[in-house]
Amino acid sequence: MFAVVSFIAIIPSVAAIAVGLLALGLGLSVLTWWFWKTARPEPIALAPLEIMSDRRYAQSSAAEREKMLESVRGLVKLAHRPIAPRQASPNLQRPGPVPQPKVQRTPSAPIDPLLK
Repeated sequence: MFAVVSFIAIIPSVAAIAVGLLALGLGLSVLTWWFWKTARPEPIALAPLEIMSDRRYAQSSAAEREKMLESVRGLVKLAHRPIAPRQASPNLQRPGPVPQPKVQRTPSAPIDPLLK
């Protein structure tokens, strides 16, 4: 009789834990879906690294490797826009050294008045 009563008493707590874990799993699924939808795509500059990680690249000869890399480096050159360097304004001057305040201290005076 005691085993039946204790088993019935455990069922609601197990059900609550199961529902909690299901809710946690659903929340993580939604979070994963959101992350995959909002993550930035990898830059085109990483395309040669993707080619280098391929098994076919590792098994090919040096000439074939260079050919494979040049095929994606063309994409990188197209995606890269040259940016003109900034020109310094002629009105700007370099700031001089910041003057430090003069502090008068006597050798016998404590640094902090509370340290007497």
